[in-house]
Amino acid sequence: MELDKLYSGRFSSDTWNKRNNLWKILCKEFFSRYVKPDDDILDLAAGYCDFINNIYSGGKGRRIAVDLNPDVKHHAKSYVEVHNCRAQKLDFLNDSSIDAVFVSNFFEHVRDKEEILAILRECLRVLRAGGKLMILQPNIKYLPGEYWDFFDHYTPLTEKSMCEALSIIACVFMQNRS
Repeated sequence: MELDKLYSGRFSSDTWNKRNNLWKILCKEFFSRYVKPDDDILDLAAGYCDFINNIYSGGKGRRIAVDLNPDVKHHAKSYVEVHNCRAQKLDFLNDSSIDAVFVSNFFEHVRDKEEILAILRECLRVLRAGGKLMILQPNIKYLPGEYWDFFDHYTPLTEKSMCEALSIIACVFMQNRS
């Protein structure tokens, strides 16, 4: 899919400014509780880099944005590493090399649940012991209708289906470690 063309007209410039202001507040007042300035942070399916640009920009940790859309490099600030690759194949990252993985409004873009499991496995592979996986996701139970009108929204999830997916991956992960 030509993501740069698909997303180029989705939001107005006024919406961009409002989104950025909202993300500044969210990062400062909420997400900063879960990550430290020196943590290595991966923003998976970073899109417009709202999170990764606003979470501790002065820290010494790596800030990494991953997205298939080639336009992501135009949204990332200078201190953000940008990688255009698939979320389930983060070959540029070593095992246990990341302190926090952030995923926002991404899993509905994934074509099927097996692919979601592959992405979650890759997130666990790169997370350090004690690392955090933070998922912000639309819930079909509370967000039916227009949200699903977008061409690239495939997989509706609820909090229960996401918890089940995480449980499956956690069980497999723990079995592989023992």
